[in-house]
Amino acid sequence: MIQHAVSKATQRAYAGSDKHMYIIDAFSPDRPPAKMSDVSGTRSLHVEPQSYGDQLNVSQLLWVAGIDLDEIVPDPTNRSSNTSVRYDGQTVTVRVVYSGDRMQWNPNATYEYVVAANDLEAKLTYTDSSGAYMNGTAMQREVVDLHGLQVLFSQHGSLRVFDFKTLMLSLVSGIAFLSMAKVTADFFLLYLAPRRHDYKLFVASASPDFSPDSEAEQHVLEQILKKKRQKHALLFGLPDTPPGDSPLSISPLSNAPQQPQAPGTHMGEPLISLMRSPDDERWLPVGQPQSAQVR
Repeated sequence: MIQHAVSKATQRAYAGSDKHMYIIDAFSPDRPPAKMSDVSGTRSLHVEPQSYGDQLNVSQLLWVAGIDLDEIVPDPTNRSSNTSVRYDGQTVTVRVVYSGDRMQWNPNATYEYVVAANDLEAKLTYTDSSGAYMNGTAMQREVVDLHGLQVLFSQHGSLRVFDFKTLMLSLVSGIAFLSMAKVTADFFLLYLAPRRHDYKLFVASASPDFSPDSEAEQHVLEQILKKKRQKHALLFGLPDTPPGDSPLSISPLSNAPQQPQAPGTHMGEPLISLMRSPDDERWLPVGQPQSAQVR
């Protein structure tokens, strides 16, 4: 007969605000038959439930554990002789394993028995000198040799419940580690990487004033947006630029006086000439033009 139960504290922790007893043990009424199997799951049977526990016999326990008490095996202590499990004794471990998920549609936690044979011998030899005494000397001694089947029980389980504090702790820890990773990566790229000076150009970009206060600022905003669209068209292989747009060029302000410009420059900066490939519809840079035309 196997009897095991779960403490009330564990029942309350698994049930939460609900007062129902969701963890089924050996004293739960109307419980299904418990499964008993070995570690690999190749041998299994169902234990008959009773109102006072689970009932099974020793032969079932030995069959699941794969033990034959009368099997003749070589004696590990004396190679010239043989012995048997019944003579040396055998230890069997029985684990009561609970499993349940409170967040599933069936929150009841069930249990099963997992049986395994242990290498520990169940054998004990001692001398009993409690016989007749004469003049303070024991006249009779008895050597007792105990060997047989030793069964060790233990309880294990995996019970899953939702916990808001654990969720928040996981989220906050994840955000903290992600922030640390970002800071570490930025520090390496900006201060330690071989091309750190190039990386700094792409870390932050200045944006124009989208609420211009004058006509000149409005014109600058329009020119910057036009250049941005043309840059995206060049990078991502988009169709031709809108009619009237000159790729990657900024025209001078209409009200600003124009200064004489050197050949190949525009507003004091070199022009980038873009020409269309015969086999592609994208604009391709060809360097500073001398006689090539911008198409």
